[in-house]
Amino acid sequence: MRNKTNTGTITIKATDSEEAKDYTVNGKVVSGILITPKNATKDHPAPGVVFTHGLFNNREMQLQNGIEAARRGYVVLLIDRESHGHNDTTTYDNYGDSMLSAAKYLYNLTDPQGNRIVDGSRILVSGHSMGGSATNGALMLDGVSNKTAITVGDTKYTWEGQVDEALSKGYHMGIISAGIVQANNAQNASYGTNLKGVSVLKASSDEFFFASTTKNGIYRPLNLNQNTELLFTQGINEKVTTNRSLDGKLYVKKGDDYVAITSSDTYHKKTQYYVFTKNGNSPFYLMSSQAMNFVGKPLESATGEQYEVINGGIYDFNKEGALIGQPKDNKYLSAQTGGAQQASDTVQIRAVYEAKENHPMNHFSRMSAAGIIDFCYNVFGVAEGTTFKAPNNQTWWIKEVFAIFGIAGLFGLLVILVDLLLKTKAFASLAAAEGDIPEAPVLLTKPRKHVFYWLSGILTAWYGYYAWENIVRGKNWYANSFWRTLITDTTSEITGQTYTSWANAGTIAYWGICCATFALIITAVIWLINRVINMIVYKDDYLAHEERPFLGFRIRSVGNIFKTLALAAILCFVFFGTIQLLWNVLVVDFRAWTFAFRIFKTDRLLSYLRYVPFFFVFYMTNAALNINYRVKDLPEWATVLINVVFNVGWLIISVWYFNSYFINVGAFTNSTLSMQNIWTYPIIPCVATATIVSRRLYVRTGNAWLAGLVNATIMALVCCAGTSIGA
Repeated sequence: MRNKTNTGTITIKATDSEEAKDYTVNGKVVSGILITPKNATKDHPAPGVVFTHGLFNNREMQLQNGIEAARRGYVVLLIDRESHGHNDTTTYDNYGDSMLSAAKYLYNLTDPQGNRIVDGSRILVSGHSMGGSATNGALMLDGVSNKTAITVGDTKYTWEGQVDEALSKGYHMGIISAGIVQANNAQNASYGTNLKGVSVLKASSDEFFFASTTKNGIYRPLNLNQNTELLFTQGINEKVTTNRSLDGKLYVKKGDDYVAITSSDTYHKKTQYYVFTKNGNSPFYLMSSQAMNFVGKPLESATGEQYEVINGGIYDFNKEGALIGQPKDNKYLSAQTGGAQQASDTVQIRAVYEAKENHPMNHFSRMSAAGIIDFCYNVFGVAEGTTFKAPNNQTWWIKEVFAIFGIAGLFGLLVILVDLLLKTKAFASLAAAEGDIPEAPVLLTKPRKHVFYWLSGILTAWYGYYAWENIVRGKNWYANSFWRTLITDTTSEITGQTYTSWANAGTIAYWGICCATFALIITAVIWLINRVINMIVYKDDYLAHEERPFLGFRIRSVGNIFKTLALAAILCFVFFGTIQLLWNVLVVDFRAWTFAFRIFKTDRLLSYLRYVPFFFVFYMTNAALNINYRVKDLPEWATVLINVVFNVGWLIISVWYFNSYFINVGAFTNSTLSMQNIWTYPIIPCVATATIVSRRLYVRTGNAWLAGLVNATIMALVCCAGTSIGA
């Protein structure tokens, strides 16, 4: 959907009017995907759900939830937020306006004959992270009993409830009847009495939200980068003030006990320390006053050592958070009741769903999807014309699996196309000839070959992680160099031009340039050392033992330069043309979680292509040096796997370590890298895939330029199309 609007009416008696009258309901979707199940008809209007995404994401990131809601007979609308996906809108009056407009679009939605197919009394909005803020904003703007400052154009209004002026401008209508805030804090003050229910879906270990205040003290793990020697010394002297310590001490865990450190203890950088405090983080949310307040339970009603909100429990907010039902025998309440509606005009339900995962996993996990579906059933019941499907009955993951095959097929198409075009007269000269591809070196038997072979791979792999951490933190001199400014600048004092920039694309490109530079230096140093050793060992015969690590950069002829550019352009055109064609004809989504190959508007192409030269530095160098890792008698698949490990192995280890430590311990290994850790997710499959493609194309052409150009163009466009406008 692009720039779709519709109009309807709603009859309301304003608080400052004597009679009810019709008010205009203006629906609008700038960019969205609408899924309409067959059961949604004029005879059985279905519940409607609006989903939206988080920062740097797009509408497709909510397909997990959209698919499962649609399977249960709900009309689903997935929307792009401002400056994200296909939504070019960069400004808005009120946070949540686009969510409210999308809800109004569902409210007005009709079949081709003009019959309503959405039950206007059952519309739910839900968003992840930044989209959670938009959810709160939409509930505030639409709440019938809210006193809210709302901007319309250049004028700010403060309305309390359904006054005629507010209704005339489209606010406080009560269009939305429920909300699910994903991976963000609930805001009770934003919720009007029109709501049948609100829930919070959260990770047990959320990187950004859910600060928690407990009833009594808890031992909260400190982030490892907080544990300075000064803080350790403060602990010994019982003067710890960080994290609002209750006793001024630091602790270590021994078995099930927490033991205060003493003056005889030595500071260890990797030791996990704890502070005794009432200020917890996300892992303590279910035992926090914030969770109690959200479900409506009075704090004084807590009888145990800590506050307690049951994970997946359904509470009646209007009756001091009385528990309606809870999961039993690994079944959500809806699975026990067959999806019976728990909410009503007098019962406003609340629930907190917590899954053992981290922030970005909320839109890529079966547990999170099950929480969404359970709440939809509890707040709206089973949609007419459908049968109950348990929350754990999910199929969205099947689409993800087939998407991986689809992405592999796209790159396989490139290889097939190269084989075909190299047989044509126009491109025949690009085909690899005898001698273009070096023979594999002798099997690694000598210590020197082992040392240099593995050392270069390990060093470049390590540097990829090291440079990423330092660049995103701006830690070292090269992290803020002239070249990074040139790549990431938007209003550009350097170039004197203003252009559209894409969030994180410049930072990722600059990281690639740093990695390429390091790899070239390491390769050159090792080549020079080997040459000196060979000159000493083999004397005049040393050239016979010479290695050629930069052979991949060779250009066979000037004419082939233009042919390589033309072939690369054809391959990229076919690649993205196939994506565009299959989307328009079959609505095929080539996306596996954050690894996404998306369609885009042609007017964005120039701003995307600006990043290609910067990406090319990395992908060309990567392709040229990949061919050096060739071992005689080792299968090609094993050699390619080694290359992939060298290129992304350290990043995989760092992501795994960061997330597993946080989820299992409740503390960060480095709290300054929370967002940057998430940025790493799509980088890993991009670099790994490009490594495989470069090997496949090199054995056919004998040069790395084609692979470098194709990978750089595809990955630059993937990066830009998958993020948001602005640095």
